[in-house]
Amino acid sequence: MTKHCNYYLTLLLLTIVISGCSSLPKQEQQDEVVQSTGPEPVPVDQGLALDQTYFDQAKKLLDANNYEGVVELNNSAVEAGINTARLWNLSGVANRYQGRLKEAEKSYQAALSHNPEHLHSLMNLAILYDIYLQDLTKAMQYYLTYQDALEKQGKTNPQLKNWIADLKSRLSKTGS
Repeated sequence: MTKHCNYYLTLLLLTIVISGCSSLPKQEQQDEVVQSTGPEPVPVDQGLALDQTYFDQAKKLLDANNYEGVVELNNSAVEAGINTARLWNLSGVANRYQGRLKEAEKSYQAALSHNPEHLHSLMNLAILYDIYLQDLTKAMQYYLTYQDALEKQGKTNPQLKNWIADLKSRLSKTGS
């Protein structure tokens, strides 16, 4: 995605937010805001719609192997006040695919700062530490955190037990 297209996408999305904000009564504008690090608070309804728009676009870019576009789109979303775990997670995946492992780590950590139990980010961070960064201790920490989060949400990952067993075996061989 070129900076030119990115600019127009951001401008279009901001126009939608601004027009939607002007139709709300003043009291509702103050009560219904999403906490964000962006320059202006985004009303909840607009924030959820914009998050979905950004997420859908980021998924399309990822599916098209446009990894830099995913990272740029996430940065635009953050600038627009849309700062969510799932967008940061996709940015982490895109960074990992580009071999930018430290940037991927930062993206997954940013995702978890927004939602400490975001399943995809926990799993991706565990895999990043395990396979790519070879930090087996941190990998185990995140696999176990992922396992706890799965249980809390009533979900399972049939592969997880094997991943943990394999990692325990490798940890015992290294003396960690």
